[in-house]
Amino acid sequence: MHITTVTFVSDPSHGWGLVTKHQLAHARMTENDISKFSYCTPNREIYALEEDVDLPKFIHKLESMGDKVEIVDNPPFDENHRDNPRRWDYVHP
Repeated sequence: MHITTVTFVSDPSHGWGLVTKHQLAHARMTENDISKFSYCTPNREIYALEEDVDLPKFIHKLESMGDKVEIVDNPPFDENHRDNPRRWDYVHP
């Protein structure tokens, strides 16, 4: 069994699961599987999968493959915090 660790981050309005491009590929997902509500770093190395649709889809894909997902919660960000995914690019601008 493979264990995938996902860091969960949030601000006062919403939350995201941070996954690497390698984790996304391991789940057999591409950017085409992600909604317009998720973000990515400019180099597309890290994806912030929004909590309502994209993150559950990612977790379900991994669990259907027999993998386990471990969620690590981070303290909430202020909306202006430099690490808030809202400051990143949209996956689909």
